[in-house]
Amino acid sequence: MNIDELNNAFDNLKFEYEKLNNKFDQLQDQIIDILNYGEIAVVECDKNLNIISTYGAFDAIFSVLNKSYKKFKEFPKLLNNCINEISPEDLGIETEEPFYKLNIENDLKDFLNSNKKHSTLDIFGKLPTDELYLMQIKFVRTEETIRAYIKVLKSYFFLKKYEQKIQKELNQKDLLINNIINSLSVGITLLDTRNRILLMNQSAKDHHFSDSAKILKSASVEGRLYRDIFTNEQNDDINQRLSYHSKALTRLEPVKYTKKTNEKIVNFEIFPLKSITNLPEYLLILSNVNNEFNTELELKYNKISSIAKMLKTENDNFKERIKELELNQSWFMKKLEESNANNKLLHRSLRQIYGYLEMIPLAIAILELPNMKYEFVNKHFLNLIKSHKKDVLSKKDEQIFPKETVFNLSRSNSELLTSFRSVSINIMEHEGKQFLIKNENNEPKHILRIIYIKEFV
Repeated sequence: MNIDELNNAFDNLKFEYEKLNNKFDQLQDQIIDILNYGEIAVVECDKNLNIISTYGAFDAIFSVLNKSYKKFKEFPKLLNNCINEISPEDLGIETEEPFYKLNIENDLKDFLNSNKKHSTLDIFGKLPTDELYLMQIKFVRTEETIRAYIKVLKSYFFLKKYEQKIQKELNQKDLLINNIINSLSVGITLLDTRNRILLMNQSAKDHHFSDSAKILKSASVEGRLYRDIFTNEQNDDINQRLSYHSKALTRLEPVKYTKKTNEKIVNFEIFPLKSITNLPEYLLILSNVNNEFNTELELKYNKISSIAKMLKTENDNFKERIKELELNQSWFMKKLEESNANNKLLHRSLRQIYGYLEMIPLAIAILELPNMKYEFVNKHFLNLIKSHKKDVLSKKDEQIFPKETVFNLSRSNSELLTSFRSVSINIMEHEGKQFLIKNENNEPKHILRIIYIKEFV
């Protein structure tokens, strides 16, 4: 190869080198843009964590954390200077226990003294505006240096994630509670002190509404005034019901009364529920059919009387139904406009149902499938089996009851899971029933046990 060929080869190499050098400069500019717009800072340190150089959004991050920050040479000193600790007051809590304290220097020393190539440090702090944040620092150790990648996530980022998770869990609990409440034969109605309906299960609708009020029996009545749901009753009857409510609120004692609905005698018992300040806040109405009064002769007589009355007043009933449809149409339009407020009210009520289950005068237990462990028990169930909640929850029947009781319950469980129909059980010489609770895909997920305690019957 002569000198001219060598010169040409050298020129070609030089040209390729300039192209690669220009491309390298462009990539460096792109990396800097990515770091800046991605709000990530890169800090290059020596083996003793003394800062050599910084890249990316370094100034943007640390100037927000502390507007008077200084570019200290020592990386631990820089962090200590810029980060404000979180106090219990920042989270709105009161505590005498030791609270979260930063210990950055010890964490960094642990990394330096270890053989780890990678390590992550999470630091919680607050901005000068009192907004909370999470700083994530990713350390990468090389042969000569330690590189730190820094990113700050403000509180709204992870709070939103937790909100989505909690909302999903809450919806699942709401579905479970709805299935439990509507599977009970006992009617449950919850009112506020203004007699506005917060909750009414299907059994309660059957006990309150006549058979002619078919729309109300299948409609959502939450958010409506108690007086407004009775379209076929006389004012005197409605006023009498409301007087029982006022009596329970005034005396802060349970009130009982009976009422005839759909040719059956229904027992109603009103319980005033107190707030933390010991003032009446809700009314819980439990209802059940009194079979002692519903003899076969009376039922036949009432049926004949009902047919005769229906034939005589068929025209009036037809007009009443038209009026009912018009009233419900008007209410549903209003309900649509107030749906956000009413849904929030209902949502809050459903979250309190587990508390209300404690007050129902029945022994209630819920077992999780398929492991057959107790997920919920109320105080009446615990009193019945003479045990404590900590000794029952997450336990199986064989860990709680004697062998004979376990054998009978196991047989009832098998029958329930095979037939998918309610079966009778006996616990501690008390009769009861157990039911399957299914999810939205019609899959059995829980077993509901209801024991009828004699002193409450």
